[in-house]
Amino acid sequence: MLVTYSTSHGTFELDSAKETLNRQKHGIGFALATEAFADNQGVYRLDTQHSIEEEQLQLIGKVGGVVILLVVFTEREVTRIISGRKATKQEKNVYAEAHR
Repeated sequence: MLVTYSTSHGTFELDSAKETLNRQKHGIGFALATEAFADNQGVYRLDTQHSIEEEQLQLIGKVGGVVILLVVFTEREVTRIISGRKATKQEKNVYAEAHR
């Protein structure tokens, strides 16, 4: 079931079944993942590996100033969250390098 979720940093579309699977696999709910969009220094990049049927983007951003997440999303009429997880060491390095 698709759910629309609005915050001060955007309107997001979430698939509740996919969120349940994401939470089980990565321990991250989509509501938390949307908080990465509040990071005005977040790093955006094209997800070339998964942009087959539609363009998917990645955001590497901080939540609460400390937790760095990787959020995969698409831009439609609203931002649709596809997945969210803690960033890998390599992704954290990408974030750090962008802010040197």
